Amino acid sequence: MSITLTGYGAPYFSLYESAIRLIDRKFQRKVKDGFYEPFRPTYAESYLTLEATNRYFTKKTRPKVSNEGVPLKVPTVVDPKGHLQEAAQKNMMVHLDDNTVKYFIKEDSLIDNERVTRIEEANPTVFRRGQLVQAQLSFSMSSTGGNKSKLAITLRSILLLSEEALIVCNNDKKCIQKAEAATLATKCAVQVHSLKRKVGYDDDEDEGEDIVETRHSFAKLVISDLLAKK
Repeated sequence: MSITLTGYGAPYFSLYESAIRLIDRKFQRKVKDGFYEPFRPTYAESYLTLEATNRYFTKKTRPKVSNEGVPLKVPTVVDPKGHLQEAAQKNMMVHLDDNTVKYFIKEDSLIDNERVTRIEEANPTVFRRGQLVQAQLSFSMSSTGGNKSKLAITLRSILLLSEEALIVCNNDKKCIQKAEAATLATKCAVQVHSLKRKVGYDDDEDEGEDIVETRHSFAKLVISDLLAKK
């Protein structure tokens, strides 16, 4: 499974590229010269994109299978008819916690004329191209198969922030301006103070107040609010 994110040229989105390049350089310093492939960003219609992936399964012959717990069943929302699970068993593969991607959706309701926002687990079928989302990622080194290593960006969760509109611009200037306005809100998420981040949106006693506050601010985000401030 994979996801491609873009800010359609919004300046704050490029800060994510800078952060990833910093992580990439830290990994590169741990490898001998000539044995590391530097991170190269991708582009779509000249706009910076960030890609993250995760595998449904892990080969049983890999060391991590014996070190990372009991194999899990693929969630029904991902594999409703069990075809993936059946194919995996035939090919000596297992679904581990490390292969799990969590899906969330922001839901708003009015209680006593006050907007109340909750983050709920979601069916992955609700996601469409062009939606405003937040993704949780992790970073590691992986082998390229040619005695070299490179940065691996792994998808851990994806949160649907707004269903108000799908943003599929196709070089439409007004649409791009709308996307830029939406991505301005992501600037606070770049202020990461810890590499240890849990997957999900429940508050954690080990997290700082600024991280919890950032998560709550994302939970209140809707595209119409951002456009009103533009």
